[in-house]
Amino acid sequence: MQAEALVRNLPGFARFLPVAALFHARTLNVASLARGAGTSRTTTAGYIDILEDTLLAFRVAAYEASLRVREKKHPKLYWVDAGIVRAVKQQLEIPSTEERGALFEGWVANVLRSTSAPKNCADSAQLRTFQDSSAAYWSILPAGRA
Repeated sequence: MQAEALVRNLPGFARFLPVAALFHARTLNVASLARGAGTSRTTTAGYIDILEDTLLAFRVAAYEASLRVREKKHPKLYWVDAGIVRAVKQQLEIPSTEERGALFEGWVANVLRSTSAPKNCADSAQLRTFQDSSAAYWSILPAGRA
C-alpha cells in the first residue's frame, strides 16, 4: 500500500506503464525507458521499484563471469503475467510471432522463479548468454553460491 502511495504523478506513471511493458523479457536500460516514457531517470527507477514492490514485475541480474570486469551489465525485466503485459500495452489481439518469444521467455522466467522460491534461491537467479549467440539459459544457484 505504501508503494502505491508513492505514485504522485499519475499521468507520468500512466505513460511509464506501456513503455515498461515493451521492455518485458528484454534488457532493462532505465535511461532508455525514461526517455520513452518522458520521465526522469530517477522517477523511472522509482516506478520500476514500485512494480517490484507490488509484485507486478521482477528483475533478473545479468551473469558476470569475472569479478575483475567492471563493465556494467543490465538486468532483464519480467512482468509476472503475459496477460498484464498485453493489457498494459492495450494489445489484446493474437500476439505476433516476435512477441510470442518474449511472452514465452517471461513464462519460463516465472516458472523458474516459482520453483526456486521454496529452496531460497529466488535472489540467486542469473541470466547467462552463450558467446556468438543470442540464446540464453538460466542458472539457479543455491543461496550463498551466487
